[in-house]
Amino acid sequence: METQTNSPQVAANLDVCETYPQDLINAGNPISEARARESIGYYLAATTGPNDPEHIFGFEYGLNTLRTFMEQIDDYNKNAGEKIVAVRIYHAVSIRPNDASKTPRRDEILIPVLESGNDLYKVAPIVGPPIIVGDTRPCPNQCKLTLLTE
Repeated sequence: METQTNSPQVAANLDVCETYPQDLINAGNPISEARARESIGYYLAATTGPNDPEHIFGFEYGLNTLRTFMEQIDDYNKNAGEKIVAVRIYHAVSIRPNDASKTPRRDEILIPVLESGNDLYKVAPIVGPPIIVGDTRPCPNQCKLTLLTE
């Protein structure tokens, strides 16, 4: 499939939360492959596209990392007064532990969200073992995959 070239106007999401249910535990929905292709196509049309090797437009987390993350959330919720009900994804820039060049690179950070809508952490300082996931694998254009862009 070719990348979409006539994408809709990209608007700021400043008021979009007003149109969504406030039920954080059920935030998000499964979407079809067609909708995923269309949405990624719109994004790529509004940016430098999929062929720019410097343009990271996707990130990966391993299933074991996500399982551990969810187990930590389940363990936290067993004794918590205010439960974790969602996960917020933050755009970030980080130096990966195994990157010998120590080059800051785009990343995504997963932070648990409490029933109140507040992050579990104010991100700094963190005391105790954190329930945070980062150090994503940049993909697909930097790992030679063509996921959803063919």
